[in-house]
Amino acid sequence: MFTCYRPPLCDVPHAPSNDRAAPSSIRAHVTTRRTAHLAGVCCALMALAAGPLQAQGAHEAHAHGAHGPAALTARAQAQIDSARAVIARLDTPEKARAAGYMPLLGDVPLQGVHYVNRALIQRARFEITKPSMLMFSPVGDTVELVGAAYGYHVPAKAPDPAGFDGDADSWHEHPMLALPGQRLTMVHLWLVDPPDAPFAHDNATLPFRARGMHVPPADWMSGTALRDLALALSLADAPGERLVRTARVGGEPLRKTIAAERARINNVAATLDAAHAAKDKARYVKLAGEAVTHSDTLIAAIKNAPATPAMRDAVSRIVDEFIGNHDMAAKAGTP
Repeated sequence: MFTCYRPPLCDVPHAPSNDRAAPSSIRAHVTTRRTAHLAGVCCALMALAAGPLQAQGAHEAHAHGAHGPAALTARAQAQIDSARAVIARLDTPEKARAAGYMPLLGDVPLQGVHYVNRALIQRARFEITKPSMLMFSPVGDTVELVGAAYGYHVPAKAPDPAGFDGDADSWHEHPMLALPGQRLTMVHLWLVDPPDAPFAHDNATLPFRARGMHVPPADWMSGTALRDLALALSLADAPGERLVRTARVGGEPLRKTIAAERARINNVAATLDAAHAAKDKARYVKLAGEAVTHSDTLIAAIKNAPATPAMRDAVSRIVDEFIGNHDMAAKAGTP
């Protein structure tokens, strides 16, 4: 029997770092408490969870936008404009640190590196110009401020904060990071517009920006297909490096499978922009499908590596949280 340690967000220590270093250093800004009894799958995947897995949490849509993004009201748009103008002043990791934000959650797929202001999280008071988190994402040889998050610890049965005007802001939870008897509830606000809405949980454009690639035209693929492609590109880039470093559950065979599938995704990525430049939608969609197939193979290999059904279920839930597949993660945890 083993126990997976799940630290509350306000108690997780941060690692010192050089903010002027290359993006690879930015991606490594995450340290969590690890206990000696972490073993086997839990040890391997919770090390992975030190950033992306725990950052994702178990997602449940609440009152705001529970059935998809609602239309923005004029007041909400004005609030967004005001928030973005203020947040944009903290456009470097150095400025974020000086303002009390520290890197904590690693390079989260389709979200970036979270810089967290613990005092604002604990204050639990929604203030449009004072988000509790800032999100930076690698872009070429630098990093950009791409978004912010308003996250707060609230009593377990308390409603979400009032938030932005109207119902467009979709709040979600992170139970793995919540304090006992409380919920950690959160909404994102993107400075770099995602394809769907400014309050979207993920931003599928980030892996394209990181690689200097073009996002395909909106009529080339559905939002779901675009996100699947973006996730594949992400798993083959910085966030996926954790898979290689921590997939001890399957030993060398699993590491080789992960490395091979990531290499195949990167080979496909090298030809996607050529199809985009040629305006060859059919070829682009075919290549995107190949990348997603390799991504699915990579994910399935990790999920199927444990020897027992119980362990496979546990691993599947953690991996689904890591990749943002919250519905499957919730189903996997249901008796």
